[in-house]
Amino acid sequence: LGYMYHHGLGVPVDYAAAVSWYRKAAERGNPAGEGDLGFMYQYGLGVARDYSAAKQWLGKAAYFNDAHAQNNLGFMYLLGQGVARDPRVAASWFSRAVSLGDPGAMYNLAAMYAQGSGVVQDLVSAYMLLSLSSSKGNPKAANAMAALARRMPAAQVAEAQRRAAAWLVLHS
Repeated sequence: LGYMYHHGLGVPVDYAAAVSWYRKAAERGNPAGEGDLGFMYQYGLGVARDYSAAKQWLGKAAYFNDAHAQNNLGFMYLLGQGVARDPRVAASWFSRAVSLGDPGAMYNLAAMYAQGSGVVQDLVSAYMLLSLSSSKGNPKAANAMAALARRMPAAQVAEAQRRAAAWLVLHS
């Protein structure tokens, strides 16, 4: 029910109601509820923004391999939201979420590889991750991929495409 209130599925959007339902699930140890409650605290939806509470709930969900929670923790470390800004830690969280197939984390880690922020700059890895993110429905990834391709030799683009195809085979 929390998800329905959060996204207005069959009911009007009501963030406070969503938080109430997410909290009930989270307090019973449900990783999805923990992650969703952490997200609400992170962005101040239905509750006062509280990065400490966000980190606590996202951390619980991330421990149980909730990819969205791992991605959101990465974002907190990337931006320094209630934690010391640390691009290396951000990249580590994004990488964990990528291994679980999270398209947002693929996009975020790709940006880090493209810029060399928290990781060694690697345009092939950046393009590969953008390709994967795009294949999973992230519309921003296709535009970023086209822009990145203009900075790369054709051989590197081909290598990135090969790596993306191999990743999809291994993770299907």
